[in-house]
Amino acid sequence: MLAPNTFQFSGKSAVVPFEVYSYKAGRYVKVRDVDPWAQSIVGSAVIQLYNGDAPLQASSSCPAPCLECLYMFNYMKYWYVPGDVVIGAIFDVHYAGSGPFMCGAVRKWNGALYTEVFNFALSRINSGAASVKLDNFKLGGLAVDGCSNPIRSTAIVNRVLTGMDIRSAASGEMFDSNSLVSWMTYDSQTTIDTARLLQALNMPVVSPGATALALNDKKEFYTFFRTIPSDSLVVKGMADFINAMGWKYVLVLNSPDETNREAKDLFKKHLEGFGICVVASYEFQTDGSNEVIIRGIDEADTQIVAVFSEPDRYIESFITKKSNTLTSTPLTYIANRRWGRFTEQFINTATDVSLVNSVFFDLDSPTIAEFTNYLNGRDALTTDNNPWFQEIYEEVMGCNLPGSFIPGRGNCDTTK
Repeated sequence: MLAPNTFQFSGKSAVVPFEVYSYKAGRYVKVRDVDPWAQSIVGSAVIQLYNGDAPLQASSSCPAPCLECLYMFNYMKYWYVPGDVVIGAIFDVHYAGSGPFMCGAVRKWNGALYTEVFNFALSRINSGAASVKLDNFKLGGLAVDGCSNPIRSTAIVNRVLTGMDIRSAASGEMFDSNSLVSWMTYDSQTTIDTARLLQALNMPVVSPGATALALNDKKEFYTFFRTIPSDSLVVKGMADFINAMGWKYVLVLNSPDETNREAKDLFKKHLEGFGICVVASYEFQTDGSNEVIIRGIDEADTQIVAVFSEPDRYIESFITKKSNTLTSTPLTYIANRRWGRFTEQFINTATDVSLVNSVFFDLDSPTIAEFTNYLNGRDALTTDNNPWFQEIYEEVMGCNLPGSFIPGRGNCDTTK
């Protein structure tokens, strides 16, 4: 570090774009981007450490080395399938942990099982069974766990491109970063951050899950492609439905992330055009506990609630709290995602019958019989090429495999 706001890198430590973050007031704030060709950065403002000191005036309060960073990059799980060209894929096998790079519990729905979908797709393509045909070369994949954490995900991308030691668990074949042609991401914020990093290298990012409105801007995200409609279509559909029902007063509830905040704001503009009034707007966590939010909703003059949130993050705990509040008013929800398994236990109950009258927007995603057969044929005891499979199996089935013990769970019956 040359000055309080100047950084310089040596060797190949900055051959790909970096983002510099400052840790202040308990959160990470993006400062500037690193120029991958000049291998340096000059910030527009003085960067301060968490205690307010300038970087040259303080040393780390943690003894070297950074064990969390070493563990993440030296012992991080990955799944490498060798190929002539390789697609990198960031999956949310786990939820975010307590630290900036740490992982939490297994994200069994909308996350972990996508690793198996990825392997299935590679197998179908390379076997010639898919509609996509390759001429005399093999498509490979590199799956990593972003742990529902954009900062961790972009750090992994940087590490892979700067020479991470990766080899196939099945064959021992080494990974060559020159074979990497694109990355696949899922959640919107990780996609936004990764696309910004990689477009400087003219490397495409493809997402089957990112719906953020910001990604519609092809001038800013010119190497980004998606296979799913943006939130703009779902938001308009929600507003059109409410207008068609003749409802004139609506409550709005959203999760605390930029993607769903943008969706909420666009939704409000559509309602304004219809002359529909938003009585109140609440955000999970930001506006207090579920109990506080429920109390505010119950005091409103409408029971129509539009919800913008991923169903496995806040919905289940909210509906659980709502169903346990005996004096709470039944509500009708209009949601931008299908809640499905996260609320099935509350359907047709005496405490919250309004879920029966609620509307959830979802993609038309037919079941692929071949994938179901593939997954049923996976053996939890011998499937060792997916480093997360046994952990995922235990979480989904609610049992313990040999050598594992989680209190309250019985032994897995692997004969079925």
